[in-house]
Amino acid sequence: MGLKDNPERFHGLLKRLGKAAVALVASAATLAGGMLVAGTAQAAAGPGYYANPMSGSAAGGWWVGTGSFFLGPQDDSKPYKYCVEFSNPYDWQNQGTWTPVDTDDGKKAAYLVDKYQNDGDALTQAALAYAIHDHFDRNQAWWNEAKTKMTLVGGDINAVRNRAATIWAEANDMPSTIQASYRYMQGKRKGTFDPGIKTGDGRWVAGATYTITDLNKVAKFDGSNDYTITGTTTGAEEHLPWTATGNGKTNFQITRKIPRVAVSNSSSQDLLKPTDPETQSANIQFEVRRDFQPTVTTEVNSRELKRGETVQDKSTKDPLHNVTGPFIWR
Repeated sequence: MGLKDNPERFHGLLKRLGKAAVALVASAATLAGGMLVAGTAQAAAGPGYYANPMSGSAAGGWWVGTGSFFLGPQDDSKPYKYCVEFSNPYDWQNQGTWTPVDTDDGKKAAYLVDKYQNDGDALTQAALAYAIHDHFDRNQAWWNEAKTKMTLVGGDINAVRNRAATIWAEANDMPSTIQASYRYMQGKRKGTFDPGIKTGDGRWVAGATYTITDLNKVAKFDGSNDYTITGTTTGAEEHLPWTATGNGKTNFQITRKIPRVAVSNSSSQDLLKPTDPETQSANIQFEVRRDFQPTVTTEVNSRELKRGETVQDKSTKDPLHNVTGPFIWR
């Protein structure tokens, strides 16, 4: 849509652009079918780079003025928000409605946005914004042309492009599945437990926070002396020791929080930002025993007897024969 077709929107855009861009906006607005693109409306942008002026012919034409497109978080407030609509200016007062994105790309973006939320490196944040444009931009025709023409103030677009590819590939390392397992170490009284948090292709994950609880309360974790323990994966199989406090079947529940992102739908620039996380859980059950019942065994020397012979046998019993009731491991 051309700016001249929407005077109110054009007026708002003029107010938000820097002085250096105003002359370009005024001239560009007289051209039919084009759009002047603004990537940020605030002076206090997050870490990243401004783009130099550029223009293109895709989808009716577009123009970017000095200081009117920013590659990085769209302001410096947390959580960081990223542009997903190259064709519209950012209006922090009108962000519309937000919808969670639970697609495969949405999960990857959520993992990366969460991972780099506190990273203030300009190259990293510009690269993450670049990758988000690649996978979520509403107008791929404009974005695909713009990224071939883009140069940056104080930054190298090739370095950003390469870093964006590297960052997006990192999403292959995100936690995906829970494949919990257990081992007995001393009968069924003691053992170890592994929450089994892995990538989609079965590799161990480092840095994933988890909580494990025995809902049946028959086994406590030695590390917390409680039926619940929290921890962070190390990138290898975990060996969390447990001890039975009763007899029966455990019900170990493993839970972890999964980051999510949402995208906005507004009359100004649509954005992507973190939203409430999702809870992933899995359960595993196995038998444990805190005590045992002593037994008596008898062994005979022969099952055939001659006339007049007496039966000889060997009996084995617990020496504490006067103790009644089950024996308890200590």
